Amino acid sequence: TMEDFQRFIEEAHGRGMRVIIDLVLNHTSSNHPWFQASQDPASPYRDYYIWSDTDPGYEGPWGQQVWFPGANGGYYYAVFGENMPDLNLQNQEVTAALQDVARFWLEDIGVDGFRLDAAKHMIEDGTVQTNTTATHAWWEAFRDYVKSVNPDAFLVGEVWDSSDTIATYLTGNE
Repeated sequence: TMEDFQRFIEEAHGRGMRVIIDLVLNHTSSNHPWFQASQDPASPYRDYYIWSDTDPGYEGPWGQQVWFPGANGGYYYAVFGENMPDLNLQNQEVTAALQDVARFWLEDIGVDGFRLDAAKHMIEDGTVQTNTTATHAWWEAFRDYVKSVNPDAFLVGEVWDSSDTIATYLTGNE
C-alpha cells in the first residue's frame, strides 16, 4: 500500500538512505483514460498523444513499427509498441501534468528522486526519434522544475547509447 511505501521511505531515511523511483514520462498505457479519450478526434486529449491523420510510414529507431491505427481513425505514435502510446511532450498541458506527478512523489510521498525511463525518446523531430534538440530542452526544463520542488532531488536518465551521446545529457543544466 502507499502507507507501506511511505513507511519504507521513513525507515530508509532514518538509516541515511535515499529512495529514488522509476518514473516513466515518455508514454502511458493504451488503457490510460487520457489515451482512451484521445481516440476521439474531437477530444481535448487528442493532443496529449502524437496522432497523424495518415500513416507516416516510417519505422522506429531499431526498425520496429511505430505508427498504429486508432479505434476511430488516424494513427498514433508508440515507439515501444501499440500498448504504450507516446505522450506529446510539446503540449504544455501534458508537461504540466507530468510536473505535477513529479511534485506529488517528491513532496507528498517523500521520494528523493527519479530514474527517468527512456530518456532519449522524449520528443521526436519527424524521423529523428532519439536524442533530439527538443528532448534536451525538455529535460533541462524538467530538471529546473524538479530542483524548484526539491533542490536535493537526484535524477538519473536511462540513455542506452554511445558514450559520446550519453555525454550530451551531462552538459549544461540537464
